[in-house]
Amino acid sequence: MRSRILVAFLAMAFVAGSALVAVSQEAESELQLVAEVHVKPGLAADFEAAHNDRNERKTQAGVSFVTRASISESLVYRFTTLVGDWAGVDKRASEMGEMAPAAPGMQRAAEAAIDHIDSYIRRTRPEL
Repeated sequence: MRSRILVAFLAMAFVAGSALVAVSQEAESELQLVAEVHVKPGLAADFEAAHNDRNERKTQAGVSFVTRASISESLVYRFTTLVGDWAGVDKRASEMGEMAPAAPGMQRAAEAAIDHIDSYIRRTRPEL
């Protein structure tokens, strides 16, 4: 009987301690770089080819920040990069500066395919 009470007490103490750790480890706010690229109708394949070329150049340059991509039905590509804080913004800019330039033909294809780009920095609010 005593061993059951001891086990129950230890289990409750573990659960209570785990809850305190979870409360004290609140998720921190982080910065996200967002680019919404509006592609002209009929030119999605050209844009995607240019973007895949850019991804290859990012890999070759050792850019360490991962970008998530999505697309809407109206051909708006959204690229979101998690950078953490302002130091991360600076570090990513430095890493992107090390990329090789695009081949002239690829650059022209990208420019011809893009209608316009909306970009912004978003801060997460995990406490909400």
